[in-house]
Amino acid sequence: RLSVRERVGHAEWVPLQVSPLDVAFSQAEIGDHFRNDCALEDVLLEVKVQDLTEGWCLLIAPFPPIRIMGDGHRYLALDNRRLYVLQRKAVELWPRPCVVDMLICSGQVPSEHWARLATR
Repeated sequence: RLSVRERVGHAEWVPLQVSPLDVAFSQAEIGDHFRNDCALEDVLLEVKVQDLTEGWCLLIAPFPPIRIMGDGHRYLALDNRRLYVLQRKAVELWPRPCVVDMLICSGQVPSEHWARLATR
């Protein structure tokens, strides 16, 4: 039997550029620090902005891409603290539209993520 980490690793993740403001949190509350004890506010200062065409910008995060999944109506984040940081940066840059590189689950979503969503 595969562990949770192995099941997530075996899922198929496809790159996609999405506005962080178009992604919903999968949990009602998040911690104010990452697991490595870095404060979300400190990491926010490390997000870089790259200009794209027609006034758009690309947010370049100092952490791996956010994993998202679709529930038929919207995108849901599996990495809520990362999403919080990128949403804060996008709001700072408003009204400039921003996108960020994310990974969307293609195919079957690992069951532990659906269980997490069912408890919100």
